[in-house]
Amino acid sequence: MNKTLTVTSGIPRAGNGKVIKTKIPFRRILIFLLAALEGLVYGYDTGVVAGALLFLKKDMGLTPAMQGLIVSALLFGSLIAAPIAGFLSDRFGARKLIALAGVLFLIGSLGCAFSPTPQILIIFRFLLGVAVGIGTVQVPVYLAELSPAALRGRLTSLYQLMVASGIFLAYVFGYILSHSGDWRMMFMIAAAPAILLTAGVYFLPDSPRWLAKRDRLADAKVILHNMLDQQEAEREYRDLQIISPAAKISLSVVLKEQWVVKILLLVLCMSILQQALGINTIVYYTPTILQAAGFTPSMAILTGVGLQFLSIIVTFILGMIVDKTGRRILLGIGAFIMSCSMLTLGLIFHFGVLGNAFGASISIACLAVFKVAFSLSWGPVLWIVLPEILPLKIRSLAMGACVFASYVANFIVSFSFPVLLASGPTAAFGTFAGFGIAAIALVYWWLPETARKSLEQIETDSNTVGVTTGSTAVRTPR
Repeated sequence: MNKTLTVTSGIPRAGNGKVIKTKIPFRRILIFLLAALEGLVYGYDTGVVAGALLFLKKDMGLTPAMQGLIVSALLFGSLIAAPIAGFLSDRFGARKLIALAGVLFLIGSLGCAFSPTPQILIIFRFLLGVAVGIGTVQVPVYLAELSPAALRGRLTSLYQLMVASGIFLAYVFGYILSHSGDWRMMFMIAAAPAILLTAGVYFLPDSPRWLAKRDRLADAKVILHNMLDQQEAEREYRDLQIISPAAKISLSVVLKEQWVVKILLLVLCMSILQQALGINTIVYYTPTILQAAGFTPSMAILTGVGLQFLSIIVTFILGMIVDKTGRRILLGIGAFIMSCSMLTLGLIFHFGVLGNAFGASISIACLAVFKVAFSLSWGPVLWIVLPEILPLKIRSLAMGACVFASYVANFIVSFSFPVLLASGPTAAFGTFAGFGIAAIALVYWWLPETARKSLEQIETDSNTVGVTTGSTAVRTPR
């Protein structure tokens, strides 16, 4: 059966004012799903520690500092691997690096499951982090470069949908295994999707933009025609012919251009703010927070399962609307709602009402609202925006820098949160709320609207107009 997915893009056809309807055969959708599968393994390996930590503390006699190291070892591996992955991508392409990530996920998952000591567990968590760093750099760019402009937000958001699904599965298996306390099996389960990811790379094409950078425009044209309808493929190929010569200019020359530097500063700030909003304190420590509210370990994990399922539903909804609403409004509203949630959590801790029924109910509501807001905004939309606004010449390298910055912030937040929670949770949640206000300001003053434009058109607009806000350009900071 040759079923297709048809979507109205909202982009006028030249001359007649009609809109373009983009059709994608489901066999091509499978390519996007296979690539996004890295997010499922990433999400599982990120979320599994939330449940496993409850039993690791007892079995291995972990101190608070050792707990922080086990959680943050994955993040440390990611921030080491991310900038290296950016350089390797230019030479080998995203396809080969996604395969490497799959192999590392498999080794890391099995290693964690059979670790005899906390130190060995930390080493394999670090190896998983290397895989995460490689995948986080490669997959969003790969999805964006293969997607038609009208569906780029939806298809790129598959990555975050997979991440959310992976965390959900980690919570589900964490709850199932919480009755036996089998934390080793919690880690081992991740080996199954890692094998599927590694095998699935065989069916993935190379990115047409990477091929163009390697002076393989003819091969790029073939892939564009295989992935897009013929009219859009020809349009993007013409744009690629204009942009690709600039991709051969030396990096030092490109970085002397003011508009490129402004975009780099923008994406780095956004990457840091995504983590500074406090999402991974919710992912890693939801069971811990709920235990403080009086929940048993099993009930704490089960509540986390419900919250993560909500996140999946909302991320799916985001994929349906992001190409219609645009990126900026979702990011601004999401940051506002998350700030309010964090501020409310801080007040609950401050007034000491977490242990009673009212405080517990409000805390669960805050966690749910925060995850909904993140899943509608800074979770998936950041990974849509970054590859869109980065110029082709520096796209992979800059994505590596963004992931590095993101995981540095993530490492600091996740490592310090247990200590902050024990010494002063009100100040901790208040700090996250403050970063939310900063995120709103950044979106309002600095972020471009990139929806429904080809990647080459976005780059041409940025180069011609400069960085100005609004639907057609991005304002320089005041």
